[in-house]
Amino acid sequence: LMVDEAQDLNPVLVSIANKARRPLLVVGDSYQSIYRFRGAVDAMSQFAVEALPLSQSWRFGGAVAHLANRVLS
Repeated sequence: LMVDEAQDLNPVLVSIANKARRPLLVVGDSYQSIYRFRGAVDAMSQFAVEALPLSQSWRFGGAVAHLANRVLS
């Protein structure tokens, strides 16, 4: 089961994914959560999976990534 944009799941969908009894791949970014107004929670911490950070971005170069990481930290 692959769950994309997991940072915007609501508690019901988190529960369904956790009870699916299937291999689980969860993709998301806590810093991009934008749907709290409709009951979404940052579900990234609600899954018992190994965290594998993205090692390369194809959206922008190293300079932008460095600046973004400084802002986020």
